Amino acid sequence: MNKITTALLGLLLMILGSSCHSTQAVSESDYDLIAILSFDPTVDSTAQPKYLIKNLDGTPFDTLDMNAEYNFFNDGSPKLSGKIVFFFSDQGCYHFFCKKPEEGKPLQILIGDEWKTIEPTPQIKVDSTRHFFTKELLFFPIVDYGQELPIAFYPTPKEDPAKRITLKQDKLNDAKVFFIRDIQGEWMKLQLCVDLSTNDLFLEPDSASYDCQYEDWDQLSKVSKDNPTYWIRWRDGSKVLIPQNYLEYRDVEC
Repeated sequence: MNKITTALLGLLLMILGSSCHSTQAVSESDYDLIAILSFDPTVDSTAQPKYLIKNLDGTPFDTLDMNAEYNFFNDGSPKLSGKIVFFFSDQGCYHFFCKKPEEGKPLQILIGDEWKTIEPTPQIKVDSTRHFFTKELLFFPIVDYGQELPIAFYPTPKEDPAKRITLKQDKLNDAKVFFIRDIQGEWMKLQLCVDLSTNDLFLEPDSASYDCQYEDWDQLSKVSKDNPTYWIRWRDGSKVLIPQNYLEYRDVEC
C-alpha cells in the first residue's frame, strides 16, 4: 500500500467516523411524538438531576444539568439552542421530537437533524405532537397595537400566496389569542379565541383585568368553537418556524 492510498484510506475513515454519530434517516412520522424533559419537582432546587445525552455510537454529546444557570434563560443548554422543538425556562422543560419508546432501550431524541439517545426517567414524558399542542398550549403572538401579526395565515394547509390572510392587532388592550385545534404534518390549525375583554365571565369584579386558570381556558375553548380558523406552517422538517414566545402553556394566567 503506497502513501497516497494510505492517506486516502485515512481520510475515508475520518469521514466515516465523523458521520457515525447519526446514521438513521429522519422520516415524517418521526415528528409525531414529543419527549418532554422537566425539572424534578420532588427534589430540592440544588439537587436537580443531570441527564447525559449520547450520540448513537455511545459517545457523550451533552449533559443537561437541570440546576445549571443556563436553564433560567430562554435558550437552555447552548448545545441545544435552535436544534430542539422548544425550551421553556419558566417551566424548566426541554421538548424534543422522539421515536416511540422501547422498553429496556434508551429513548432516541432528535437534535437538529441528528438522532441522539437519553436514558428514560420518570421526568421524561412522551406525548403525541398533536395532543401536546392542542391540549397544553395556546398560540399567543404579542405585537404592538395596529401592527400586523408576522405570521402567514391561510384558509387551508397549503402555502398559496394568493390566499394568504393578514391579521392585525386591532384591540388596544387585548391581544389576539388562538387555540391550537390540529396538527397535520408541518401545518397547524388555529382558532381565534373570543374577545377576553368583553367576556364578563372572566373579568374580575371592579377591575379592568382578567384572570384565567386552566379550567377557564377549557371553557373559553368551548365558547370559541364558532370563531374563524386559520392554518399556519409551524415547522420545516425539524426546524420550528414559529417564535417560541408566541406559545404559552394553558396553565398560565390569561
